[in-house]
Amino acid sequence: MKKISLILLALWLFACKQTSPITEQPISPEIEAKLYELLKRVPYTSNEYPGLEFFYSNVADIPTHLDPVFGKVDISLLPKTAEFNPYILEYFSNDLIESDHLTQAIHELSPEELARYFDVYISAIDNQYFTGEKGKKTSDEQGAVYVPFKQVTYLLKDGVWSKGASFSASTKEEAATLMDNQISYWKGIIAPYEDVCQVENPNNLSQRIVSLGAYDLEQLHSCDLNEDGQEDYLFSFAEREGVAEAHRRVVILLSGEEMHKYRLLIAPNFCYKDWPLHRIVCKGAYFTLEFKGDNFVAEAYISFKYNKYANNFLLHRYGYIDLSGGDEEPKREVQLTSKDFGEVFFQDFYIEEFDHMIDSQFSEEEEE
Repeated sequence: MKKISLILLALWLFACKQTSPITEQPISPEIEAKLYELLKRVPYTSNEYPGLEFFYSNVADIPTHLDPVFGKVDISLLPKTAEFNPYILEYFSNDLIESDHLTQAIHELSPEELARYFDVYISAIDNQYFTGEKGKKTSDEQGAVYVPFKQVTYLLKDGVWSKGASFSASTKEEAATLMDNQISYWKGIIAPYEDVCQVENPNNLSQRIVSLGAYDLEQLHSCDLNEDGQEDYLFSFAEREGVAEAHRRVVILLSGEEMHKYRLLIAPNFCYKDWPLHRIVCKGAYFTLEFKGDNFVAEAYISFKYNKYANNFLLHRYGYIDLSGGDEEPKREVQLTSKDFGEVFFQDFYIEEFDHMIDSQFSEEEEE
């Protein structure tokens, strides 16, 4: 009897040593700590693929690179606030969005700051599926996984870690299908973050942009542009004096979607910096930026209107009045409408593209 008890004890001790892979274990404080350590261990880069510029991904230098704890990982950092919003960094701080600087800035964050600024998607395939000790290799490529294998996902949402969907494959054919299913699942997770930014207070956004050192806030105006009961905000920023080749004015539109959550639209080359912004006027679904001043030999009125079918703000009218003739000559005026320029979204508006239309109409008047 004693001998049997010793055998059972030995088996129990052996079983204790054979812990399941970390990817098979449920979420616990220990796993959460290791996930935060993972986020501060890998390098990051911004995405350049069209439609995927709104989040950051981890960088795997070579196909065989495996994380020592979680194996093959794919990480999507989904910015929630203005602090690391890639569109804001792209237009207001090119230095920070560079991979080395971005990685360092993220690695310096505490777990609490990571959870405040980002939601996170992680997919992981444990190291055991790359050893070749069992199963068949899915391809001849270096670093390919062996079947059967299992891929798990982790989600950080509003500071809470959870396990997402898991995917398994027993054959090469199933591995190909797994990839398609996993990508479809991933796209569903990241889609709600595109063009969206959490802003507790509009002043926080302007302060963040000013703190980046290249732009100053000119005006901030609030109104309900799409008439949905949510406050919307318009910001105008001009490049700071002393910045090399300062010439740009950037206009940002925050369109309220729910409490402290906004659709972020940026017109990065709205107009010339030396055009004096007089005021921003809102009326119903329309808003107009008016440019005029004592030393400005023209007046310009650029109006947009919310289009519920496009769920966006379209250029409605561009009025330009030439005052260069002074009091001795009559004012010359051009009013461009959608009949002249077609469909132009707010974020695509670029003043230089309309110069030839203005010049063309003035030329036609001179010939008459």
